[in-house]
Amino acid sequence: MATVSATPTEQTLYQQFGQRLAEFRKSRNMSQQDLADRVGLTNTSIANIEAGRQRVYLHQLLRIATAFGVTLNDIMTAPSSQAWREYVASKEPGISESAAKWIARIIASEMMARTETGKKNDTN
Repeated sequence: MATVSATPTEQTLYQQFGQRLAEFRKSRNMSQQDLADRVGLTNTSIANIEAGRQRVYLHQLLRIATAFGVTLNDIMTAPSSQAWREYVASKEPGISESAAKWIARIIASEMMARTETGKKNDTN
């Protein structure tokens, strides 16, 4: 399988996500090792994710959200929202800013709905 390098916009997205992850972790007085233990990763992986050097798989995002007791929407929004819009725009050249915002909102809503569905299924 060929390795594909991240574009500058994708790199910004991963860096901003890493910053957001570090904010969540620090606000809960967790060490990188504490988080790593909770989500089944190594301390080095957490450090690399926080630095924007390592990509995160969807199942890892779910584990991270669970470890923090938040939704995917909580993790993926706020400081990273502009990067998400830029990422959408980079995948669809010529897309308007309003359309990119709309798509980013749909992605966030869909992620939230899936998280909520998972919570309902866990309680049944």
